[in-house]
Amino acid sequence: MLWWPQYSQTIVLPIGGQTALELLKFHTQAPPPAEEVEPDSFRGKTLFNGYIHTSGFTISRRVSYPENALPLVKGQIEKTSLGCIIHLHYRPFVSSMLFLGFWLLVALALGLFFWLVKDNLPYALIAFAALPVNYLIIVINFNRQVKRTNEDLYAVFKDVLE
Repeated sequence: MLWWPQYSQTIVLPIGGQTALELLKFHTQAPPPAEEVEPDSFRGKTLFNGYIHTSGFTISRRVSYPENALPLVKGQIEKTSLGCIIHLHYRPFVSSMLFLGFWLLVALALGLFFWLVKDNLPYALIAFAALPVNYLIIVINFNRQVKRTNEDLYAVFKDVLE
């Protein structure tokens, strides 16, 4: 759906695709099963959680606190004669989309309830005003997290890009 927050980007690197994957793999750890999650179970320099595949990856920034707007990054690596091109697509986790959808539906239902059933227009307008406010908060937080994730990705490839 187009109204979910998302972002796409392309990075051109002067190194081979396999080298780029190895650099990313060094800073990425596969998430442990839910029953084994411990704060000290990660390697020291891991910036990301996720999976590295032969032609791409699916990662998210490693955080030590819950973050509702954290983007899931899917990357595809295209090899070229002078290096590689990484196509990145950022989107929210499914749980974040459910969170956003739930609160939008609650605000809409409350607005309709106060407007049609209780005939209380001020409360209905407050509930309807919560719709764009909720959406705006999620989009702003998502864009902030995209920026942070981007900074971490560029830190991984910093030596190559200079």
